[in-house]
Amino acid sequence: DILAGQLLGKLIWQQTHVMYADFDYIVPIPLHWTRKIVRGYNQADEIAQEFAVLANRPVLALLKRTHKTMYQAALTAQERKKNVKHAFDVVDLHKNDIEGKHILLVDDLMTTGSTLREAAMALLAYKPKQISAIVAARVV
Repeated sequence: DILAGQLLGKLIWQQTHVMYADFDYIVPIPLHWTRKIVRGYNQADEIAQEFAVLANRPVLALLKRTHKTMYQAALTAQERKKNVKHAFDVVDLHKNDIEGKHILLVDDLMTTGSTLREAAMALLAYKPKQISAIVAARVV
């Protein structure tokens, strides 16, 4: 829930090296709008908002989901990669905000890295200086 996301953000900040990273924008991995309505919140966004407070840097919704994807949990590694292929695009309003910037992507969970890879690929067309990623949990 929302409180868990805030606490996770604080814990990650305190227990990792993210506080030393020199990033310009914090970008949570977006949910599809239908999934966000059902869930009521985006865990990655809650973590990102906590980072914003602690780092005094903006959360920017640079990305949008281009289509609704299946839940990754039940899929194989190959299916996950295919499931999120081209699932993200850069929000038109922010296309000029990326060039030369260090972007910190934030997600709650990573298994194969397919979601983060696709999100980064969408951003690369707009020439960021660097893209880093941090997740709350890594499933192995």
